[in-house]
Amino acid sequence: MKKTTFILCVLIFILAISSVSAFAYEDNFYKLSDKDLEKLNLNQDPILNFSYAGGTFLLFPYNETHDVIIYENDLNRAYAIEKVDGHLITFPALDSNLRMVMDKSDNTSTGRAYGYIDKNNNIVIPAKYELGDAFLNGIAGVGFFDENDNFSNLLINEQGEVITNKRYPFISRFIMPKSYINTGSKYLFNIFESPYFQDYTPTKYAFFMNDLFTDTSTFTWGAKKYERIHKELRGERGIIDKNGNELQPTIYSNVGIGDNDIIAVSKDNKNFGYITPNGQVLLPFTYKMATRFRNGKAAIINNTDDKDQQKIAFIDENMNIIQDFKPAPHWYDIYYIGDIDGMTEAFYDKFDSSASTWARPYVFLAEYLGILSDDIKTNYQKNINREEFCKLVVQTMARQAFNDSKNADRIASKIESAYRGEDTPFTDTNNEFVKVAYNMGIVRGKSATKFDPHGEITRQEAAIMLVNAFAKCNNENNVLQRYRHDRNDFKDLDTVAKWAKDYVISASDIELMGGMSNGTFSPTNKYTVEQAIITMISLYDHLE
Repeated sequence: MKKTTFILCVLIFILAISSVSAFAYEDNFYKLSDKDLEKLNLNQDPILNFSYAGGTFLLFPYNETHDVIIYENDLNRAYAIEKVDGHLITFPALDSNLRMVMDKSDNTSTGRAYGYIDKNNNIVIPAKYELGDAFLNGIAGVGFFDENDNFSNLLINEQGEVITNKRYPFISRFIMPKSYINTGSKYLFNIFESPYFQDYTPTKYAFFMNDLFTDTSTFTWGAKKYERIHKELRGERGIIDKNGNELQPTIYSNVGIGDNDIIAVSKDNKNFGYITPNGQVLLPFTYKMATRFRNGKAAIINNTDDKDQQKIAFIDENMNIIQDFKPAPHWYDIYYIGDIDGMTEAFYDKFDSSASTWARPYVFLAEYLGILSDDIKTNYQKNINREEFCKLVVQTMARQAFNDSKNADRIASKIESAYRGEDTPFTDTNNEFVKVAYNMGIVRGKSATKFDPHGEITRQEAAIMLVNAFAKCNNENNVLQRYRHDRNDFKDLDTVAKWAKDYVISASDIELMGGMSNGTFSPTNKYTVEQAIITMISLYDHLE
């Protein structure tokens, strides 16, 4: 790794999840408008360029109170970052009184150093680290380049004292996320305010890794080329406590740390079980998957590669089964079980929901992904209305923008532009989700001034909205022509309204929607909440 392209992890967190993250940190971090960009001298050389996870960022001087950071050469991702007493505020205080700052430094290889100030702007930990991140659970990770240009991390407490006995290429945080969406947030796009960092349970342990893989490429800004560094963790994992003691060596391929002293592990990515922090086996490594513990519960899946035969059960801290094996959702592999990084409370509490039996796995997945808000979960079998459907579509797109690093920027930018765009012409609703869907071209009104927010939606109307959402997010300008195989999938295709027929064909071809069990599409049938949820999972999967 070259020192001139330093990894600035904390800013990547803010920027990589979405361009609308500025809502969360608007006091010291905001997206530049077109007028703001006119004030920025784009012909000057950046103060610094730094890379992480396949993306490189350029830092430019802006004014007395802010500098500007730009994602590669994309001016749609330009953000102003506050300076306080000459310090650049690179991350706000979360559960700590300390904010991380970046200062110029002649003592680091990057020309920048990171430290921490309190809310009164007093220096608490001087800027001396080549990497830093926010304090969570009383601990922050900081890092250095060694004499061989290899990067390593160690942990410090809020007094600046080092609590690890050695440096590591990577140490996880001593936290476990409580949920993946906070529906009580006042912000429309709360799913972009990573709850991983804002809503968590402290843990006693973390895992560390000794291997780090890097790859490089380049991009151009002006007349110069800049290096883009991709960082990837590889190798085995060990277990460490908050005092920096190594409890387990790097012998595990997966480590799932929960809110107790029981840790889910695997040595081969295939067979999972549970151990104590000191390595005592509590449950043999004989399961296809084992989740970390949360509130005294964990989930296990029997060891078979045949998904039709896979079953899930729940265990307590004594390794007793408290809910016997039942068929596992076929979608479970989307939960990042390879990293044992999931199973929210939805898994424990929502698997047996009020939804129809055939819809429960999809409802569970939608709950896990954060697509469902509380108001939609009151009755899964009722007919869904136009406003509710708009909300589901927008939340699905937004959730994909958060989870999909490949096209997150594009989808998030479209959503943000629609949100900040003009109000709708409708006099019967001012719903923000309707506004986003309307401005994105996903939905139209019933008339020039009426949206009919509480009107129930039909299957052919749903097909139009789903295909429009797919097209807008994937930049498909000719979606009706491209997804139009010469076939008649439905017995009643001739009964589909002329204005909806092409959309129904495309929705089927893309596999956003299917037919009824009797081989019909039933275009004028009302669409239920649980049917809509199933198509949201399909939409989520097809937002490339």
